Amino acid sequence: MTEKEIKAIDCMLRHLQTFFDQSGERRGANFAEPCSLCERREECECDWLGTMQPIIRQSNVGFTAQSPAQRRKWGRHHHSL
Repeated sequence: MTEKEIKAIDCMLRHLQTFFDQSGERRGANFAEPCSLCERREECECDWLGTMQPIIRQSNVGFTAQSPAQRRKWGRHHHSL
């Protein structure tokens, strides 16, 4: 496994853990929170989507960083970021 893939997995798990914690505390998902607490934030500049790309590309799960309303308006593969 490459260093880039390890960083992607670490980033993804950091986000998942934070979202589980937020959910358990009945808070909304805050995408900035895991980055704000990360020791690598200056290295990746909080580009969580770019950091996770090595994992996303290998996955069989379709993923988009769009809301359901954006997907309906522009289609699943339109990139609005």
